[in-house]
Amino acid sequence: MKYCLLLLFACTCCHSSSTKSDTDSSQSTRNLSLLKTVNVIGPDSAPNVFRIHFPPQAIEVTFKGVIDSPQQRQTYIFHAKKMQTLDGEILPDTSMANIRFNQIFIPDGASDGPFGLTIHYELNETGDYKFIIAESLMGEPWTGNYTVHLKIK
Repeated sequence: MKYCLLLLFACTCCHSSSTKSDTDSSQSTRNLSLLKTVNVIGPDSAPNVFRIHFPPQAIEVTFKGVIDSPQQRQTYIFHAKKMQTLDGEILPDTSMANIRFNQIFIPDGASDGPFGLTIHYELNETGDYKFIIAESLMGEPWTGNYTVHLKIK
């Protein structure tokens, strides 16, 4: 598979009427939920690039992804305001996973990283940020499933 698989998290556990159907969008939209619903739309101009839309009042989201070939990179774009903080965690399905937050790109084009399975980052500009999830090139090639939990406050 070329594209990141995005799944409805806990769809069999929850029967909330607040989960939207993805049949009402002509784009490749996936509705995901944990504490709030997030729309991840992809690809966003290129394969393996996805935009995260936090719904109003949401500060936390969780979604699933998959790296299905060695050295594949998943890029996620989100909008944030100046003076917010990003906290994120990657939860791979296997304990020996070679996966991390590789880089974060801030709105002015500068980048920072690498990070590990967690990231804590001060968002000092308003605009679109992107982060890349991929294997570490210092480790063994890796493919597999992962879950990402993000919090912006």
